[in-house]
Amino acid sequence: MIKKSANKDLGNYGSIAQRPAIIAMVCNHGQSDLLINFVCSAREMDLSRVLVFCTDIETYNIVKGLGLQAYYSKTLFRGIPSEAADGYGDEIFASVIWAKVVAVHLLQQLGVDVLYQDADVVWNPDLNGLHPLDLFRIESNKSYDFFTDNSGKFDILFSDDGARSVRFAPHAGNAGFYYVRHNARTQWLFTNFIYVAGDLMMRGTGCDQQVLMQLAAEHSMMYGLTVKTLSNHPLLMGGVEYHGHHSKIKEIYIHGTKSKPLVFHMCWTDNRVQKLGYLKQMGLWQVKKQCESNDKKQSYDFISTSSANMKETCCSIEPIVECSFADKPSIVPCHESPKLGGDDGIDFWESLDAICGRLRKYLENKYKGKLNASNYTCHEYLN
Repeated sequence: MIKKSANKDLGNYGSIAQRPAIIAMVCNHGQSDLLINFVCSAREMDLSRVLVFCTDIETYNIVKGLGLQAYYSKTLFRGIPSEAADGYGDEIFASVIWAKVVAVHLLQQLGVDVLYQDADVVWNPDLNGLHPLDLFRIESNKSYDFFTDNSGKFDILFSDDGARSVRFAPHAGNAGFYYVRHNARTQWLFTNFIYVAGDLMMRGTGCDQQVLMQLAAEHSMMYGLTVKTLSNHPLLMGGVEYHGHHSKIKEIYIHGTKSKPLVFHMCWTDNRVQKLGYLKQMGLWQVKKQCESNDKKQSYDFISTSSANMKETCCSIEPIVECSFADKPSIVPCHESPKLGGDDGIDFWESLDAICGRLRKYLENKYKGKLNASNYTCHEYLN
């Protein structure tokens, strides 16, 4: 049935179903403002190859209103909730990410390469015309020579999740931004996911990433699938940098001593409230209030707005910056905001001297004067 749908319904998208790739996204109604934010961030870039798989008719109407290619199948996506998930790994979350796997599989059936990305991705249009597809387009004269023109040797390339737990071993890839080259090996990988490993995700892990990492490792050994993780890629950033590399965030977004990434994926969030809070205080949010969800399920009055001005209706020219958490990276001081980490949280804008002084005092009290570490050690560690 899935293959029949790909041949019958998706065949209508033949005009974009050619190399180098289709950029596939999946969205339900409760995540629609994240998708709108992506479009706002990338509205000056080429979005002609973006195809959004909509799990409900409301999202389909919004996507068409934004001028993007949209696909909706009531049969395939029946039973997928329209609401945003309450948290990572819950039943709604698992249902929507199942649609992600279906989307990539359908496009594999069409015989095209796929760049899949989540709705919480933001593109940077200010890198001299560089496009995310250029990272993987070897024949392009804009190809980013990160792999010394060897990226074509890999069947699937993942952005680096940052987690080094056994759960995502050995590749530690992130399933929110990855590139799949169409061939027999990748086609079998996603066919295997759909028909064999799907239950493991829906009834076990609640996470496509864990299952995909396991399958990629298995198919590498059994069928010769070649996998690459884009570790430390200068043009890709995500949750691990946001939460764990504060000095890097300051160099890029505060001091401007390093270039901003081409793609920022705001992953590593427990829920939607946190995700929007992080995006807003990082200056990565451009959705006007009237187009922002006030509840789990959106109720937009502008759905009937013509595609010609829906972007104007929803997209702010300048980023909308609002503070949410003092202890998370932000482009403006958020001293008055609560700390997500409670009393143990460290204000992102607090000086190194103040942080090291508080840390030293805490350790001295804990070890009762037996501490030999110097402030220099503290500064070196935090830097």
